[in-house]
Amino acid sequence: MTDDTRDSPLSQGQSPSEPAGGPDTTKKHSLTELCGLGAEVWRGIDAQEYVREERASWDRELIVDRETAVPAESAEKQYMDCDRRDKQSFQSIVAESREKRNLLDADSPVRIAIDDQLFVQLETLIENLSVDELRAYAHWPPYLRIGHLDGPIIHMLDDDVRRVLGKTATANQQDVVRFLSAQDSRGWYAGLFEVWVKSRLIAQGYDVSFDAVLPNGRNTDALIVLNGRRLRIECTVLTEDDESRAVFDRFFQESQNSPPAALMRPGPYCPLHARGPSPYYDARRFYAKAFDKIAAGLNPDKSQFAKDDVNLLFVSFAGAGVSSSSPGYQWAIDHLTISPPVSSNAGTESLIPDVSLRGWLDFEMNRLIEADNMSTDNFAERFERLVDMPRRVSGFVLFENCALFKARMNYNSLDSCSITHAEMAELENAFRESPSYC
Repeated sequence: MTDDTRDSPLSQGQSPSEPAGGPDTTKKHSLTELCGLGAEVWRGIDAQEYVREERASWDRELIVDRETAVPAESAEKQYMDCDRRDKQSFQSIVAESREKRNLLDADSPVRIAIDDQLFVQLETLIENLSVDELRAYAHWPPYLRIGHLDGPIIHMLDDDVRRVLGKTATANQQDVVRFLSAQDSRGWYAGLFEVWVKSRLIAQGYDVSFDAVLPNGRNTDALIVLNGRRLRIECTVLTEDDESRAVFDRFFQESQNSPPAALMRPGPYCPLHARGPSPYYDARRFYAKAFDKIAAGLNPDKSQFAKDDVNLLFVSFAGAGVSSSSPGYQWAIDHLTISPPVSSNAGTESLIPDVSLRGWLDFEMNRLIEADNMSTDNFAERFERLVDMPRRVSGFVLFENCALFKARMNYNSLDSCSITHAEMAELENAFRESPSYC
């Protein structure tokens, strides 16, 4: 074995900070020596004006239509690149989207839903508004994003819509395609996700039916037969919330008149008592979405989950500022799969919001009572059933838009609603390939 320290300064009795050659005689430098360097570069330039322009350019880069964001390689097509837009630019966006839509056959459901009238309305809007007003029109309809898709991808979307329509009752077919002409991205994300989930179930060869009516009058998005058992799938989407949308709108409006303050949360564009961004707020949003399926309006009789079937909740996180990685969503799932439910602030007085299921039920009860949609007696009568209703949920399957993120089984589900690891793995594999049009 060799002695790796024998030639080191320490082995020769030197100070750890002293170089091997003896005391350091190198001249010590100071930051003050940099004073005046580069002055010729700034000669004739107003430094304050330069800094102001740089800050303005940073803010302008933030002013993009977040709902219609496209990959970086297509960034030049962003709607809200305000410095480069004139009326011709806006008109070309509409023309390109119409041209891509026209690649589809005349009987295409996508082409029929995104009809010429929608494009005419946008062309009229562009004609009647000034360039400044068009720049302030922050929320362009999401169907314009088809202008950024290649022809084969548009046909892929059309094929998926056709496939779902072929298995959908005539009375419900309009609901399938309504998202295509939505003026708001939230409707677009919800419809697109549900179409894709249903199309994948068909493509995987499952015995599937859509919109199956339950005894309570509500229906199930998709009902399949798996290993001889009925398995119900409900789809829901968490998108940009109203508060975040209002914050962006205030920022965007100010940016039209003068360089705005930085867009941050919390920040100058947030309301006085902002709920977000916060993982506690995210937890409440998840509970609200889940219970709309589990027991709408805190009424167990309005559940979309049958007590004798396997029930899965498919959740898509889509749009600006929404991500499945928020700890708030994970907290909510944790508490929805605990039996019996517990309170995270039990027996204490705390300023920290209670993210437990019991805490959310109290919060939602108060909201419904204030809106005259429930009484305390109603809530007391239903409480035991409400805290037991999540046991009908067999598991959660989470997606980033349409890309599978992870699945979570509920080990405390009712025996009649339980799902096996093999069954969950099979479903995960069925949805591992995400569509190019998302």
